[in-house]
Amino acid sequence: MLRVMSSAPAGWYPNPNNQDEELLWDGAEWSGVSREAQAKAPVASTAPSVSNHLAAAAAIIGGISVVFNPGFLLSILAFIFGWVGVSRASRIGGYGRAPAWAGIVLGAVGLFMGYTVFREAMAGLLP
Repeated sequence: MLRVMSSAPAGWYPNPNNQDEELLWDGAEWSGVSREAQAKAPVASTAPSVSNHLAAAAAIIGGISVVFNPGFLLSILAFIFGWVGVSRASRIGGYGRAPAWAGIVLGAVGLFMGYTVFREAMAGLLP
């Protein structure tokens, strides 16, 4: 059979020409023996799952606060969740930093727009 220089350990390897078949490598050469491909067990991810839900909530609430902002509550929540999200992002490798900052900025825009609407409403009430 074909002899190839390799440091691969002996064992069954997928046939590159037929995905339903495996070939036997004896450590030095292909033995010429084949078998039906065996089902592989799924490999579990070893990476820890990270999440920054407050960052996502900050962005969503901040976006809503630009349009609907009763008593400036949504802007304030977006601001708080955004700062907590930025803090958490720095501890988990930066995950969620962008939506956290989006929440802070949109919360500030919501505060400004809410204040502007409130000021104009009050100006209309005063003589």
